Amino acid sequence: MARLNFREIEPASGKSNDLDQFEKFAKIFLESVIGGKITKGPTRGADGGIDLRLEIEEHGTTVKKLVSCKHYANSKESVGVNDEIDIRDRLESFGCTVFVGFYSTIASTGLEQKLERLQKEKGIRSELYNSEDMALFRLNVDDLLAES
Repeated sequence: MARLNFREIEPASGKSNDLDQFEKFAKIFLESVIGGKITKGPTRGADGGIDLRLEIEEHGTTVKKLVSCKHYANSKESVGVNDEIDIRDRLESFGCTVFVGFYSTIASTGLEQKLERLQKEKGIRSELYNSEDMALFRLNVDDLLAES
């Protein structure tokens, strides 16, 4: 399978020409693939735990999704429980009902278990997108372009 090299995207810290590349990529990906509209972000500075807000129509209702972007491809670390704190509070603060993790690596088992508990105990929906999901989308686009 052809893969995307997320290490080509500048990290969000350190000496970088574009600290916001991954969030900009997330915005384009989510609007193009998932649909809907980004109504907040990307921005630089203290964001209160929201990188982007995606608003999308689902079953005749506008659903607001809080998007948390984590770009750990250079360290190859998974996104852990301590990287995503106060999910419920963050959702409430920004008027969102769905948490979206948009990661250049993968979520840790602990984080996945935390999200499952939030769903079961609090009814909080979550969606996770990782590098494999993004690569599969690219393959589908490449296949469609090759057919036309």
